[in-house]
Amino acid sequence: GPAGRGGRGGTGGEPFRPRNRTMRYQLEVTLEELYEGRTRSVTISRPSRTEFTPQGRRRRSPSDQSPPERKTVEVPVPAGAASGSTVTLHGESDDVRDAAPADVVFVLSQRTHPTFTRRGHDLAMELKLSLREALCGFEREVTHLDGRTFTIASPRLDFSAAAAAAAGP
Repeated sequence: GPAGRGGRGGTGGEPFRPRNRTMRYQLEVTLEELYEGRTRSVTISRPSRTEFTPQGRRRRSPSDQSPPERKTVEVPVPAGAASGSTVTLHGESDDVRDAAPADVVFVLSQRTHPTFTRRGHDLAMELKLSLREALCGFEREVTHLDGRTFTIASPRLDFSAAAAAAAGP
């Protein structure tokens, strides 16, 4: 544009300053990782380094045809985080030379768990019972997300008390 009117610099406006942009990735995590918190090693792809002229034009170089670079970063998944939470790694996006690095943001996405579902900060599970188990009682062992086992039990239904209450005095 014209000088001083938001042009890309060089004729009276602010000089062009190339910038790195924030990179966003989706990271699929298990319910166990969200429950306990863990650090994940993740390999990300990013464009090859880019150079600009003082006028803001991209410099052509033989590396323009090179494939994206791959970089492994450590992503801390905080204990208790929810699906949709973000983890930001500051300064990890630096594909533009001579520019301040930007952030890499990971959006956590929870995989479906075979036993548990999450309801806010609570865990829930669906337990299918046979008619016999519902009437005669049952006991089941369940493995928690942290590896501990616990027992869910229900006593036999007492029909004599229900019949006496229905018969009245």
